[in-house]
Amino acid sequence: MTVLLEINNLTGGYRDTNVLFDVSARIEAGHVLGVFGRNGVGKTTLARLVQGGIPPAHGDIRLDGRSVRGLPPHDRHRLHAADIHGVR
Repeated sequence: MTVLLEINNLTGGYRDTNVLFDVSARIEAGHVLGVFGRNGVGKTTLARLVQGGIPPAHGDIRLDGRSVRGLPPHDRHRLHAADIHGVR
């Protein structure tokens, strides 16, 4: 299976306070990942880290096999859209 999104040992949060520690996950083509939990456990923080809204303190995010750590959200979108549509 093709791995579309891979999160490896992701740690991050806001300012000097990390709220997620060593989160890892993979999403393969044709699959869906659900993130569930009570309020305040880091669901939104995880989404912001993956989307590029906040920088991770540690770990890596790979989209279609390429690290996107440090890329702003609009570049992450372009990278994936180019792969889907064959445009560079």
